[in-house]
Amino acid sequence: MSSAWATLLMTDHETTEKVFDAVQRALGAPEGPSPAVLRDALDYFQNYVDACHNKKEENHLFPLVEQRGIPRTGGPLAVMLGEHDQSRSLLPQLVEAGEAYLAGDGTVLPRLRELFHQYSTLLSNHFWKENDILYPMARRVMNEADDEAVVDGI
Repeated sequence: MSSAWATLLMTDHETTEKVFDAVQRALGAPEGPSPAVLRDALDYFQNYVDACHNKKEENHLFPLVEQRGIPRTGGPLAVMLGEHDQSRSLLPQLVEAGEAYLAGDGTVLPRLRELFHQYSTLLSNHFWKENDILYPMARRVMNEADDEAVVDGI
């Protein structure tokens, strides 16, 4: 069964992967990223990836999937929630390094690059797990009304 919620969430993943690619290119430049690119990326990671995308899953998809029998502990939901927490612990460090760089501290660039690598690698792997493991499991246990409820919530 095709699910509109899965399409919406996977589109978020694809968009974020494109942002990761652009930021990686910008961070790889010898002179470092432009202030505009870095500001936009940090804003996107904080206000879209974490505050919006993760909340779509945590507030609308995950509780319903749990109600349909996929446990929150010891399975895919626990892994996804744990990775959301990991990304939330990395993000303030990434933002702090980014803000220091934007304030003119060029010495923080190697740390900024490393933190971005950790953050983007974590989330790229996380997206794969959701797209290829959790979402197919969810589609198997959800019905049409569930699908509509998740889309409406999103």
